[in-house]
Amino acid sequence: QGVVLDDIEMVKEGFNGYFGGRKDSIVRCDACIDGVYVKYHVFTGDHDCAMIAAGDLIKGKKSCNANPRAAFNNLLISAVEHNIANEEIEKIRLSAYTRIKDDPFFMDFIGWHLIYLSRTDAAKGLSMYKKHLPWSFSSHRTPLNHFAFDMGAAVLLKALAEKRKSFKANISEKFPLHNDGDTYNFKELAQYHYGRAKDIAVQYDTRNGTTGYTDRLERLYHG
Repeated sequence: QGVVLDDIEMVKEGFNGYFGGRKDSIVRCDACIDGVYVKYHVFTGDHDCAMIAAGDLIKGKKSCNANPRAAFNNLLISAVEHNIANEEIEKIRLSAYTRIKDDPFFMDFIGWHLIYLSRTDAAKGLSMYKKHLPWSFSSHRTPLNHFAFDMGAAVLLKALAEKRKSFKANISEKFPLHNDGDTYNFKELAQYHYGRAKDIAVQYDTRNGTTGYTDRLERLYHG
């Protein structure tokens, strides 16, 4: 709940008091325990500790159905937030993407891949955007999943708009900005996705009594 509410203190209290990294009758998986540690450190802003917690997952010593998939994608979020891009992170990103690329359940993680690629390989990011855009208007994921995807798309397309005006893509008629000419303006699409993300961010921030989601969107989009 603390993660959804964007409340670091609630997350810390819940982690230390309820979970604390212990195996018990519910949590029996070593890989899952490491994954929880990774997510905790990512959310509380400690990238170095997150990387250390993921050590055995990165080395392939531990794995399960959920991890290292979740852990690696959370590490990518941390890398984006700390503006880190290097060979190690790229290897983690590729491994993370392989584990989610065919499942719309993880459309939120795709958004973070788009942000990362906006800084390292925007052309690859555009290909990824085209591939996964249908998820954004056909998926029934939560608003937060849509928020992350739209935020990532907005950041990527804004970066591309600084270099090019438009691109060609065969996009479904279900897409609100579909056009029969299959030519799309980067700036227009960036503003579209930014607007969608902003609407969701405001809804969550209003409910939570915070500005966390809006602040993150503005920092990444305008930063």
